[in-house]
Amino acid sequence: MTNSEATVESPHRQILGVVMAAGYSSRFGAGDKRMARWPATGRTLLGETIHQLRQVLADVVVVIRPDDQPQSLGIPDDSDIIRARHAEQGLGASIADALGAIQASATWSQRHSLALMLGDMPTIQPTSVRQLLQRASRQHIVRPTYQGRPGHPVVFGRAYWPALRQLPAASGARQVIQQHLSHVLHIAVDDPGVVQDIDTLEALTVASHRSV
Repeated sequence: MTNSEATVESPHRQILGVVMAAGYSSRFGAGDKRMARWPATGRTLLGETIHQLRQVLADVVVVIRPDDQPQSLGIPDDSDIIRARHAEQGLGASIADALGAIQASATWSQRHSLALMLGDMPTIQPTSVRQLLQRASRQHIVRPTYQGRPGHPVVFGRAYWPALRQLPAASGARQVIQQHLSHVLHIAVDDPGVVQDIDTLEALTVASHRSV
């Protein structure tokens, strides 16, 4: 399950990238924001986010809805896909579905950590992701901060995978972080992309102009 696009350092092969892209994004308007175009590259918003993560991680799985068409969303053809059966119930349900599939996989279940990423963060810098992965371990949760604000991706050691699988449907992974604060490593990065998710058309316009 190697993504041909990635140029990856071997120590990071024990970490699985997981891009959450099964949400419904009601604040973006009538269109599906995952399919919005990122002006700098012409990729979809989701495709650009995946591209950034794949600069660092050899294996990246994308979590989508049961009826989604990966090619329409701009997901690379060689990507691994998990279909979140309960996506309509909320982010927590999608994360739980993803963890179920990961733990059931003979390959994925052997990784010591997973990097949980939102599908609408195209401005994140690969160097920031590398900083997080360097601190990853089975017993830690590693999270970036920018000017004191916590961001993404969040790297969960496998000690916390059972908790992610038990998340309430409408919750996010923040609940697991709050429950294990003594094991959270906050890594300060000089990258506003770790806190910049694209929720609205206006946010897309502003972020794309800044990236030029």
